[in-house]
Amino acid sequence: MQLAVVMIAIAVLAVSYPAMGADQTTTIAQPIEQSADSGGNSLLKFIYGSAPENGILFLPFGIHTQSEDKSWGNNNLIGVVYNSLSAGTFVNSFHDRTWYLVLMRNIVSYHGFGMDYFVGLVYGYEGHLATTNGIPFGDTVLFEHNLNPVISGDIWYRVTDHLQLQMTLTPLVVLGGFKYNF
Repeated sequence: MQLAVVMIAIAVLAVSYPAMGADQTTTIAQPIEQSADSGGNSLLKFIYGSAPENGILFLPFGIHTQSEDKSWGNNNLIGVVYNSLSAGTFVNSFHDRTWYLVLMRNIVSYHGFGMDYFVGLVYGYEGHLATTNGIPFGDTVLFEHNLNPVISGDIWYRVTDHLQLQMTLTPLVVLGGFKYNF
């Protein structure tokens, strides 16, 4: 959990400070074009974000934030990101193969750091999430079945032009690994 807090703090600090030189730029996604007289809503533009880079995700490590044993486990998430859609698979904490399909959007990129979010569906928990403590709306019909909603956030750091370190923060779980961008 401490690692997740540190990564979030670094991302917030990186976004908070203005660029120091002309060659350093801040990119905040603005994919919706509007005419000059429309005024627009910058909050909606920020929330909508922009398409993340296409690539392959490999997040082999995970930790449960509410477990007494804070050791890292292997969930071996592997997925692909293409045109804002991400699909993949991992082994969940109940040792079941789980599949996901999500819409993924980038909201901030700054000096090699970035933040994304995704929203979509996971398949494979077989109703276990309905009885798991700490899941928002866990004891509702949303989590009683095998197909469940998911909302999550990513923070990342670009190491090279194609490789970035990736940390995914979901309710109760933090995943770590990397993404190879095409």
